[in-house]
Amino acid sequence: MGGNNSHFTLLLTTFRYALAAVKFSTNTRVASVCYRLGFLSAAVTYGIVVYKAYRPRVRNGQLPGGQAGVLKVLADENVQYLCTLPFFQFFSPGGNGC
Repeated sequence: MGGNNSHFTLLLTTFRYALAAVKFSTNTRVASVCYRLGFLSAAVTYGIVVYKAYRPRVRNGQLPGGQAGVLKVLADENVQYLCTLPFFQFFSPGGNGC
């Protein structure tokens, strides 16, 4: 799944799941697949954002090494969103993880 594909998939699955929510039919198989695929697309999208943000810094040596570098990356809100996506995927009612 490339960058443009994940953006399109995220938009399409969000629209389809919203349509199912309006029709009160979120327990269908199609809605469940759209929910999970939407989360996967969001994770890929955030991964691309994080990669594009930090790749030039690492290549140019602008990112500090060691614990300081790790803390700097973990302080980024896009990294935090990326790390919390699995929790929402597996521990939410629509994700059927519980």
